[in-house]
Amino acid sequence: MCTGAEIAVIAQVVGTGMGVVGAIQQGKAAKDAADYNAAVSRNQAIAERQKAQFDADKDREETRRLISLQNAKFLASGVEVSGTPLLVMSDQAAQGELDAQAIIYGGTVRAQGFENEATMQTMRGKAAQTSSYFKAGGSLLTGGGKAASSASKLPTSSPLYFSSDRRWKKNIRPIGEMNGHKFYAFEYVWGGPVMIGVMAQEVMKYLPEAVSWAGRWLQVDYSKLGIIENG
Repeated sequence: MCTGAEIAVIAQVVGTGMGVVGAIQQGKAAKDAADYNAAVSRNQAIAERQKAQFDADKDREETRRLISLQNAKFLASGVEVSGTPLLVMSDQAAQGELDAQAIIYGGTVRAQGFENEATMQTMRGKAAQTSSYFKAGGSLLTGGGKAASSASKLPTSSPLYFSSDRRWKKNIRPIGEMNGHKFYAFEYVWGGPVMIGVMAQEVMKYLPEAVSWAGRWLQVDYSKLGIIENG
């Protein structure tokens, strides 16, 4: 059965974990929203280019139709299509192509605006996610200090084992250090929420007495990491 002091430590650790996880999830939500907005802007850019090309092709077709109609009128009236009449139709064709190019250019400018917005949204999303990691790291350090204070009443024989084998984890992101130990946000390979902790394989290299085997997997006794001061 847990003592009052043990319950206090566990509650503080859980509360800290929830704060850290909440910060990371908030950053992920902001990044997801920014990525969605970026995707919408990119699709709008594609649509603008396609519409501009369609309108330009339509304008060229209309120019060809008008020139063909004008040519038919010249022939019907017995006017030879040379000299001035030919120059008139050539100028009309040139002007029609300029109009088509102007339509394409306008679409390109609008598309570039959407692409720039997509780039900005992507940058905002990455910044929000990075900020959430720093915020999570701050929560970890603050909460860890409070947990250490609560844990000062624990007997020295009270271990705090947590499953920390790296092989169980995916989407691992560093969020900060506490008392020289690197802490990470991660998810377990079988799914579930974002979690916080150390990597047993790393701790084993410099503090092997804090690491033990649980079957084929490594676990860490957090009471030996120096983040909880036993009295």
